[in-house]
Amino acid sequence: MLDFGRTEATLERHEVNELKTIAEAKAGFASVQADNILRFFYGTIVNSYYPALPNYVTTPRLAQVPDKEETIVSNSQLWAYPNPAINWADLVYQLPEGIEKGTLIITAISGQQIANYQLTNNKGIVNLNTQDWAGGLYFAALRSENTQPVHYKIVVRK
Repeated sequence: MLDFGRTEATLERHEVNELKTIAEAKAGFASVQADNILRFFYGTIVNSYYPALPNYVTTPRLAQVPDKEETIVSNSQLWAYPNPAINWADLVYQLPEGIEKGTLIITAISGQQIANYQLTNNKGIVNLNTQDWAGGLYFAALRSENTQPVHYKIVVRK
């Protein structure tokens, strides 16, 4: 991978899916490394797995940190990974509680509208194929009823 000028940040979708498979296998330190790469570069959280070392003594945790799913969202959220994108990007969105419809608009820095998605779920992932997009800066705007629009910058690298 590194011989061709690529890094962990520039994986294709099928390579990211392979990392997910390795992380979900919970088979030693390869699973831990795969999970760490997914967390750092792609914002993906797979079931955390930490293999026990010989004579490893665990200590009880003082406080349980709530999962991202358990947090209460008062405003819309929008983010993308990988960013910068080369051939693809996933836009993750979450609308405020009780709102099920929204619009996601992608525009180039020139102002040209690239894509328009009608959202019908409170949260989800929109898969973008950026293979034919020119390298540069793009903006994603998430709009929903009675809320402030949320904007996110996406960089496409060629």
